[in-house]
Amino acid sequence: IIYWRDMTSLENLTNLVKMGPKNVMFKDENGSDFFDFKAMCQGSRNSIYTGRVQNFLMLVKKLFEPEKKIRILDMGGGAGLLSIEIVRNFINADAVVFDQPSVTDISGQTIKEYGVLSRVKTKDGNFITDDIGSGYDFIIASGVMDFVGDIPSMASKLYNSLDKSGYLYVNTHGINESFTGPSRYILGWLSSRLNGLAILKPDHMIRKALYEVGFEAVEISVKSNEMILKKR
Repeated sequence: IIYWRDMTSLENLTNLVKMGPKNVMFKDENGSDFFDFKAMCQGSRNSIYTGRVQNFLMLVKKLFEPEKKIRILDMGGGAGLLSIEIVRNFINADAVVFDQPSVTDISGQTIKEYGVLSRVKTKDGNFITDDIGSGYDFIIASGVMDFVGDIPSMASKLYNSLDKSGYLYVNTHGINESFTGPSRYILGWLSSRLNGLAILKPDHMIRKALYEVGFEAVEISVKSNEMILKKR
């Protein structure tokens, strides 16, 4: 709660609007030197069970039979709870949680706590510049598309990392083309924007890039900003 309060604070709103950010010192336009991803990861561990995990599992169960062998990549997976819950529900599933080293410390602790060390592994790296692997049956890209840099390049990378019958799960912030909604996300990310970091990507840009590399939509939920896509 304290982390999100500080990150989204608008206490200096008047000065930021009048004068702009005092010093724009971001070396990484994708947010790594503005956001504390480790704190973000820790803060999401409980909130993710207020409906998000449950809805996610309902979608996954439509795609795979309970005993199917599934190889999963949880890209920018944070604590790894989405992939952990898949392996707890699919007896032949295994997963890799790919994130930066400070975050995979938390992932590793969570994986151990849930007793799935043999089937969920962590991998340190930068998913923009590093190899994320290939031959996956299912890739989770939840809440990370704003941080991937060039959207078409990442769309191609995700497409090539999937098996020919693989699926991609994307959860976005549902940002519209005019960057005016949904209001809860625009206001939540306003502090970073006023401080000089233009990180949010509109949904139309994300979908266009994914469709252009060869993905097709299997299911789209406008209400929850979730998409399931597969290779054509």
